Amino acid sequence: MKHVLKDTAAVASLLIFAVIVLLAVLAPVITPYRYDEIQEAPLLGPSAAYLFGTDEIGRDIFTRIVYAGRVSLLVGVCSTLIAMAFGISLGLISGYYGGKTDVLVSRFLDGLLAFPSIILALAVMAVLGPDIYNAMIAIGIVSIPVFARITRGSVLTVKTREFVEASRSMGAGDIRIMLREILPNCLSPILVQFSLTFASAVLIEAALSFLGLGVQPPTPSWGSMLNSGRSYLTQAPQYSLIAGAAVFLTVLCLNLLGDSLRDIFDPRETRKR
Repeated sequence: MKHVLKDTAAVASLLIFAVIVLLAVLAPVITPYRYDEIQEAPLLGPSAAYLFGTDEIGRDIFTRIVYAGRVSLLVGVCSTLIAMAFGISLGLISGYYGGKTDVLVSRFLDGLLAFPSIILALAVMAVLGPDIYNAMIAIGIVSIPVFARITRGSVLTVKTREFVEASRSMGAGDIRIMLREILPNCLSPILVQFSLTFASAVLIEAALSFLGLGVQPPTPSWGSMLNSGRSYLTQAPQYSLIAGAAVFLTVLCLNLLGDSLRDIFDPRETRKR
């Protein structure tokens, strides 16, 4: 914790991300309108009534930006949890049992990694159809290999330690050993990866929505707002710029927090402190 407080970038990132989360959670309270409510004229400039102006059909941009944050954070968290659940399970099984099981799981993960993340997500969305829940599944599938490989590497290191052998000699079963002895000692790199994968998930969700395959109208998304606003850059440049800034700040904060967590859990950094 002391290391985080000494890291100015980490503290700033934590505060900014906390504000983003707070705005998203309190969206119904702090926004003056409904996200699908049409106001006066379209493409109005920023004013006291409309903090960021209005969009192409007269909806308040500030309200839609805040509600879009709820969507992006929800998709990011849920898809990352899906990836963690399947990735950790595969990594535990692969690293613990080894042999043919390890080879089979590794080849499956190599197959997923052979596709660029956005291409694989697009392929999954093309099969499942455009929808917020399908976006969670698609992004979760894309992120499984990262958690599986990190877990597998940690398991290979931990499973040969004395406390694991002691638990096995006392008659503990494989599942108990994996969940009670091995997994808790693999959590440090997994927690770091959670932050980084969360950031990647937000970015992929924005890309899918930008292409029209993510969250569907009238539900707002930062990606879809970027796509809509690019047609009005000369009339209302703040439309796209604010949506882009929201994605940029969220991803940057999560990446910086992930870097700070990595420094905390890195044994070499621990020795330096």
